[in-house]
Formats: sequence, structure tokens, C-alpha cells
Amino acid sequence: MGRDQNRYVKRLWSDVRVGDVIHLSCNEVIPADMVVLNSSDEHGICFIESSNLDGESNLKQRQSVKGLNLGLQEEFQVSQFNYMMEVGPPTTKMYHFTGTIPLSTGERVPLSKDNLLLRDCTLRNTDYIEGVVVYAGRETKAMLNNGGTRYKRSRLERRMNLEVIWCVVILFFMCLISATGSGLWQVLHHFLPSSSLGLCEYEVLHVLPFDSNRKRMSIIVRHPHTYQKILYCKGADSAILDNLSRDVDEQTKLRVFRTQQHLNTYSKLGLRVLCMAKRVLSDSEYESWAAGHSVAENSLGGRERKLHDSYCRIEKNLSATGIEDRLQDGVPETIQALRKAGIVVWVLTGDKQETAINIAYSCALFQPNMEIIKLNARTKDQAERTINFFLQQIQQQEELRELSQVNGECVPPGGQSSAPAKERGLVVDGRTLLYILDRRANLKKKFLSLAKQCSAVLCCRATPLQKALIVRSAKDSLKVLTLAVGDGANDVSMIQTADVGVGISGLEGRQAVMASDYAIARFRHLEKLLLVHGHWCYNRLARIILYFFYKNASFVLILLWYQLYNGFSGSSMIDQMYLMVFNLFFTSIPPIVVGIYDKDAPEEVLLAEPHLYSQGRTSSVYQPSSFWFNILDALYQSIILFFITALVSLKSTRVLGCSHTPPLPHTHTHTQSTFYMIVQAKYLDYHIKC
Repeated sequence: MGRDQNRYVKRLWSDVRVGDVIHLSCNEVIPADMVVLNSSDEHGICFIESSNLDGESNLKQRQSVKGLNLGLQEEFQVSQFNYMMEVGPPTTKMYHFTGTIPLSTGERVPLSKDNLLLRDCTLRNTDYIEGVVVYAGRETKAMLNNGGTRYKRSRLERRMNLEVIWCVVILFFMCLISATGSGLWQVLHHFLPSSSLGLCEYEVLHVLPFDSNRKRMSIIVRHPHTYQKILYCKGADSAILDNLSRDVDEQTKLRVFRTQQHLNTYSKLGLRVLCMAKRVLSDSEYESWAAGHSVAENSLGGRERKLHDSYCRIEKNLSATGIEDRLQDGVPETIQALRKAGIVVWVLTGDKQETAINIAYSCALFQPNMEIIKLNARTKDQAERTINFFLQQIQQQEELRELSQVNGECVPPGGQSSAPAKERGLVVDGRTLLYILDRRANLKKKFLSLAKQCSAVLCCRATPLQKALIVRSAKDSLKVLTLAVGDGANDVSMIQTADVGVGISGLEGRQAVMASDYAIARFRHLEKLLLVHGHWCYNRLARIILYFFYKNASFVLILLWYQLYNGFSGSSMIDQMYLMVFNLFFTSIPPIVVGIYDKDAPEEVLLAEPHLYSQGRTSSVYQPSSFWFNILDALYQSIILFFITALVSLKSTRVLGCSHTPPLPHTHTHTQSTFYMIVQAKYLDYHIKC
């Protein structure tokens, strides 16, 4: 809404500017970073879901600005907002925001992250809000955490480009030789040059949002049939079980004991466990708590502590049930297959460390017998000391292992011990990542050296920008090809930075899919995408590229040898029609058919034997030596083809008693026919090798 307007109008996101007042309804996505001025809640509270930014689906509470005389009525009046906001410059820090609103009395109203709604978040459990835009477009925190799009090239394409340059160099020397020969020919022979891709509705009374201290969240609802007020609570097992009712019979105590045993069993299996509990509230009990909670919500000093005490007063004497939060089908099997294929798996998540570790065990990223290394530093010096300690510890373990194997078994000279090294898993939290990725700390190389010694890496509480920086660091420092998989807007920057980006379409929206190179519906489809289609495509492209180099080199070299017989005049021994249709018809259709339909191994074999993927991962089919071998092969075959044809033609004319000079028209025809047959035979040879 503009200041000269008296009503709200719909506008595109691209038309939103700093200073605009925006009206949003429930379940709408926030188009820009904005400060809340008004809410449908009488206390100015609203709730947002930030899964598109940090991957967390729990609701976060935000508060409208206090201390402004806006004359709030049933409808917010923009004309009442005659204030100037002073905010800091745009930054990538998602949870940092400061600002003030100077008043005419000389006082200042402070602004904090509790008043800020970030772009790409979704308004939940709030009918509507009004707010003023403070950052728009590319200055929003979401956009600053997303990297720009870039052109991606595969290793095969980069290598092919290098060899195209070599072809240009070869052509240059061929032209130089021909030009020199032409000059010498003219001097010696006095020739002149010729140019010639069952809802059940409840009335929600209160929502007690999740926080890291309580490790749980609750909701108070009114039952649609009994009209009872019921509190439902979910959270970590430690947070739920400690608040269960103690005044129960022996049978209930036995059920609680069995539930605890089940939780222990789940933990040993590496499963992620979520506990749920409920409590039926009497009317008097609820009204007493609601009055105290309202006071806590409106308090200006110590609000967080008072709200925490209010939550804890109602979240007690609960009864519990345990549920297992399962992953998508096929996730552990897919990760195991990728590791067998020689692919190192890193998980970059915005989840808390405890949750992320549980997920890592659930998806088979971590194994029960793994040694888990945790980097949880609170200062830069502590991060450096911790990394150095683990590097030294690993080095000592490797030296002791090699020494014990040499003393305990016979190792041949120059050989290696047959005992496998102990597998390790690395866990890093978000604050430690901040120190590691700081250019002034010089910890990046040490961290990557430590990560190379681990079978799996888990980065927790990572922001979108940190995810992208980790991918770029691994790609640039370790000189490896990177593939990033994500399903939300917080993964866009990482997907764009990686050599190959894969987006998963799901509940988190389509931002990741739109920014990706490939899109899949479920994570388990990644196995087939890489091990089957990736393997097929690499083999097809590698062999077809070599074939193209061969046929074109043979074609040009034959023309070079012909210059020896025409004074390096540049004349072509092949008819102009054949020159035009050589690449258009004679040698184009077979590679297209092979490039689309050829399969060097059945799909079932590739899925059953993941190690076959290493053929493409190590570029064993297309090596620099393969290029030069094909060029030499083309050189050899062009010599044999041209000179044997010329020799046969020469002998035939001598038998007929014509001339001692090879008849060029006959040589043209014989060489053309023989050359096309050899090129097609070479194509069949490439096809058989595939």
C-alpha cells in the first residue's frame, strides 16, 4: 500500500519496495524482509514457519513493534504510521537484526529479530498481519544467502574443450606446413596458386512454540465432541518422560518402563525417536493458566523467562506414547549403494546436533561401530586446538596400526597391511563452521584434511550460505566433483554451487527443483540416476566423442596427403557434395542412435554392482591418452588408406600403359569409398567396445 492510497492492492514480488506496507493472510509466503506493525492477535503476536530457510518445520513466534501510537483499530490505518526506521545494512546473518524508531519525544523504540519476518517464510496460525518492508529484492537475507546461477560444465566437457584446442593447434601446423609446401612448390615448379526439465477439526486455544531449552512444543485444543480442553505435547524423550505424572498405578508405571526400554532399543538401532504426550485440563485449571500466560506474553522485562515458566507450569503430569519418525523409503539403501560406488557422502543440515546424529544413524550414514569425532568449539582458538588434536590422534592411530600389522603379520616389501583402517564419522556444529569458513582463521585446509580421514561427514545447524561455502571449499581444495541434493529453498545456494545439483520435489516447495540440474521425486531415485543413467551417459558420451575426433581427424589428414600431389594448392580430392553430407548424413545418424539407446550393461547389473560406477567416477574410458591414441590411429589409417589406394591406382594405369602419374579421378573415387567404409567399421568397433 502506498501512502497516497486508502486500500490494499495486489502487486508482484518484483514491485515490492522498501517502505511499502504489506498485508498478508494466513498461509501466505512473505515476499520481503519486513517488520511487523500489526497482527490479528490482540497481543500483536504472529507465527511463521521457516522451513524454506533453515529446514525447521516448527513454528517461530514474532512480535509486533511495541511503543508506537498507531491507533490500531479493527483495520490498520497506514496514515497513522508516520515514523522513520533506522536499520543496519543488509547481512547474510539469518538471526541477527537491529534497528530503532526515533520518536518525536527523543526516545527510541528498539527493533530486534523478534519483530522481523524473513522472506520465503510462511505465515501460520495467524489470520493476518501488516508490516513495513525494510529489505527487498536482492538485499533480503534469503537472497544474500543464495549464490547466483552459473554455467556448469562436466569434467568430460572440460577435457574435450582442451583437446579441441589441441585439434586447433594441429590444424594450425597443418596449415603452416601446407603454406610452406605451397611456397616451395611454386619456387621449384613455377605453379600458380589457385583460389578458388478423515480431517478432524479442533479449535486451537494456544500454541506453545518449540525452544531449545524445553526441547518440546505443545498445543492446547478444544475437543469437537466432548468440549474438553486437551494439551498435546511432542518433543525429545528426555523432555517428555521427565514431565510424566508421578501419581499413577503400577500398571501405568510398567507401561512407562516398557516405553523407556523401547526408546533405548530405538537409540541402539540409530532410529530417530519422537515422544508425544497429552493432558486433559479442567476449565478452572485452564483459565487460571491462561490468565497468567497472558500476563507473561505482555510483559516487557524478562518475557522469555516468564513464558518459559508459563509453559512448564502447564506441561506436567502428562501421559506419553512413543513414535518412530521414519525416513523416506530406500534412504539407507541408497546411501549404502552410493558408498559402495566410491562416493563420499556429506550431510549438511540445519537441524540441531542431537537430531542430526539420530538421522545419520537412521539413514546408515553412521554405523554403530564407527568412531564419531565431534567438533563443538565456542572460540576460534578452541576450534583450531580441537582440529589439531584429532589430526594428531588419527596420525598416531595409523602409525600404531601399521606398526602392529608389521609386527603381527608378514608384509611383503612395498606391500600394505590387509587390516582395514577404522571407520570414522565427523560431526561439526554451526558455530564451529563459522570459525572454519572464516578466511582469517586458516582452518579450512586442516578441516578438509580431517574430513578426508573420515568415511562420512555431518554438518549441523548450517545456514544456506555455509552449505554453499562447504561445497565450494571441498570442490576447490580437494579437487573433486561435487553433487548436491536438496529439497528446500535453503538448499538452493548449495545446489547452484555444486558441479551437479539435484532437486527433490516435495513439501518444501519447488525452489530447489527450479535451481537444480536434475529433479527427482524421492531420494531413493538418486541411486538409479547415478548408478544407471549416469553410467550409461558417461560411456555413451566418452566413446562417441572419441569417435568424432577420429573420423574428423582421418578426414582432414587424407586431404593433407593429397596436397603432396597438387602442389599444396588447397584443392580437395573429395567431391563438394560428399564434403557437405559427410557429417550431415554419413556419420551423424549412427552416433545419435548409440548415444540414445546404447547400454553397455543391463540396469539390474548396475544396481547390483555399484562399484561399476567407478568407471565414470575415475574417467577411465576418456583419458588424455585416449585422445592421442585416436589421433595417432587416424594418422595411421589415413596414411594406409590414401597411399595404398594411390599405389593401386598407379599400378592399374601402368598395366594399361597410360601415364606414370596416379590418375587423380580414380584415386578420388577409390579413396572416398574406402574411407567411408573404414569410418563406419570404426564406428562398429566403438559400439562393440561399449
